[in-house]
Amino acid sequence: MAEGYAKASGEVGVCMATRGVGATNLAIGIHTAAQDSTPLVALIGQVERPFKEKEAFQEVNLTGFFSHLCKWTVEIDRVERVPELLQRAFHIARSGRPGPVLVALPHDMLEDEAELNINPSYRSLPPQPHMEDVKQAMDMIRNAERPVLIAGGGVIHAKANRLLVQFVEAMKLPVVTAFRRFDAFPNSHPCYTGWLGFGTPQYLLDAIREADVVLALGTRFSQVGTQDYTLLSKKIQS
Repeated sequence: MAEGYAKASGEVGVCMATRGVGATNLAIGIHTAAQDSTPLVALIGQVERPFKEKEAFQEVNLTGFFSHLCKWTVEIDRVERVPELLQRAFHIARSGRPGPVLVALPHDMLEDEAELNINPSYRSLPPQPHMEDVKQAMDMIRNAERPVLIAGGGVIHAKANRLLVQFVEAMKLPVVTAFRRFDAFPNSHPCYTGWLGFGTPQYLLDAIREADVVLALGTRFSQVGTQDYTLLSKKIQS
């Protein structure tokens, strides 16, 4: 639910779970957030600090267990650091390529008290395109006979849906949406040709394989989207 909320709203999704089983039940949702670049903060219960490394009830090394599923994992063992580390968790979740962050919270630490000081949020500047590269890409599109544009989650994250529609209409490009990114482009638009995922029609796969230029916006060529990494050939300019 938190991953779906973050996808739909553009905000950071937040979820909570207990230690052990509760944490592991979140694993597939956290993994989905990582693969789909969804900003998410998971707050997970942990055993009491004096009981660490004693095989306490459902004790799991949460930071180690989730380290390869998250952008960052941290366990807060001093209440004074809660404001600092939670702010960092939310910043990491939504900055750069967004993704999930896991924060482990020992049971007894949650009963401690500290003064909360909230610092101003750090805002990073959006990346700027290199104009020579933009001109080169435009020349490739203008000279293409069978171009295809693949729109991914980066379009949604940048809130560039309207700009993409204007660009596609001006250049008269067929658009395919990436796996799990139906909303990157209006599905009712005349330029929309389908999506890349399970059960993609063969005619659409053939059209992409026969394209001479593929323009990919905000997508990472995942296993599912590329049909087990077979979709794009060396003959295609991308």
